[in-house]
Amino acid sequence: MSAVKAIRPRISYADLERTPEDGRRYELYDGEAFVVPAPILRHQITQHRVTEMLLAYAREHGGLAGDSPIDVVFSDYDVLQSDVVYFRRDRAHLVDLDRPIGDAPDLCVEVLSRAPLDRMRR
Repeated sequence: MSAVKAIRPRISYADLERTPEDGRRYELYDGEAFVVPAPILRHQITQHRVTEMLLAYAREHGGLAGDSPIDVVFSDYDVLQSDVVYFRRDRAHLVDLDRPIGDAPDLCVEVLSRAPLDRMRR
């Protein structure tokens, strides 16, 4: 007889939307929810600079840029909060400004930060 394995039900984006707001940011990876920690200030400064560059590009060439927190729904079970997203002019119509993003952006920027332990070792 094989060992009994616990089965965790997958969480969908609809499930996540129904949960009470608790102030945390969540991402879904194949139906598993992960809490996204608040970024450090260096991360935020970098994110805002990249966003400003893409907003300037969008003003000149068209398109749509935005930054996190914003849900990008890749599937019912895969939802990420990319730091910065950009849609080209010819795809900007895919974004409903009053709903989560439901189509893959042309560009997703993820600003990397050192892990908390790396910061504590300094």
